[in-house]
Amino acid sequence: MQIFSGIVIVALSLLCWGGQAIVCFAPATGVKLGLTEAEAEVEPTFWADLRGEALWDFLTLWTLVVAGVLLIIDDSAWSYFGLVGGGMYVYFAGRGVAARVAMRRRGLRISTLGSFAARRKRSLPPAAEQ
Repeated sequence: MQIFSGIVIVALSLLCWGGQAIVCFAPATGVKLGLTEAEAEVEPTFWADLRGEALWDFLTLWTLVVAGVLLIIDDSAWSYFGLVGGGMYVYFAGRGVAARVAMRRRGLRISTLGSFAARRKRSLPPAAEQ
């Protein structure tokens, strides 16, 4: 079970870390993959926040990857990396959600017009679209 848990942690954290690396270093690719919004479609302040968030996540989320690898090889230091990485992820993800809600309530353009609705519509079965 420990090896399985380590593999799951490595896979999920690589997905998060990799996505933020793409947004940080190749934002146009991130837009094409649906990981971020195009700069022209959002407020300049929000764009800067997204880029800073991507950089910070790239610099810090590696700790979760390391935690998963250390768990697989049965090194007790995995818990320290997991606590640090997990704590940062929970804090910054929660802060990001709260900031986006506040920005949207104040009328800031934080996503392309209808991007969430369009993604949601594509994912719903035809009967659920009404």
